[in-house]
Amino acid sequence: LGWVMMEPNRDLHRHEVRVRGWPGERAMELVALTHAHGAWVEGLSAPYETRDYVMRRGAYEKN
Repeated sequence: LGWVMMEPNRDLHRHEVRVRGWPGERAMELVALTHAHGAWVEGLSAPYETRDYVMRRGAYEKN
């Protein structure tokens, strides 16, 4: 099984596609950058970045 997620990177103004196999202890791997609606997808080559995904607060959210 695998977990695939596409989440916004507000710093870069694009979306990131990350994957992780399950079960497993490995971090999510950044495998592609994409348009929010899939108009384009830019696959990345290995070795993949494995930093943790950080959800940032939106401008409408209180601190």
